[in-house]
Amino acid sequence: VPGDIPLSSTVNSTTQGFRVLGGFIGTRDFQMAALRDEVDSMTTTVDIIQGLPPSLGLPILRACVNSRPVHLARTNAPWLTSDCLRAFDRLIDGALLRLSDCSRRQMPRQTELVRSLPQSAGGLGIPRLHDIRQSAWTASWTQALACVNVYLPRLKNMSFSVPHLTALNEAN
Repeated sequence: VPGDIPLSSTVNSTTQGFRVLGGFIGTRDFQMAALRDEVDSMTTTVDIIQGLPPSLGLPILRACVNSRPVHLARTNAPWLTSDCLRAFDRLIDGALLRLSDCSRRQMPRQTELVRSLPQSAGGLGIPRLHDIRQSAWTASWTQALACVNVYLPRLKNMSFSVPHLTALNEAN
């Protein structure tokens, strides 16, 4: 029955933070360090993948590596994921350049755009996670608020709106 779900009181005390459902809760420093570590752990196979033939490396990079941090973009505020997802995108750019046997050290902006286009539009279908982080988080947050309103109506009057949270970020 909506409204009858008790709030859990079994959360351990911490002065830094903890992980809940893929999101990091705690101090800003804790969250940013945890996100950086999590993204780093997701890229350990990139060195191996970029040494594969493009016919193998590209699909693995697209389906296995680039898709992993999407959950982080959806569950953590964009102002926290900005740096680690930008670094992740640069790493993927480098792997794509090596897979294509390109001597450039940095991907040209036009190529970055083609990278993000769906394959049906002539792109690689490998989105730049830094570019989609705001939309991904907002979509997830909006969906979560709908559930909160149904199942925890006593929280309905708390200010959880995206503009409110954006204003909090800008104040930091």
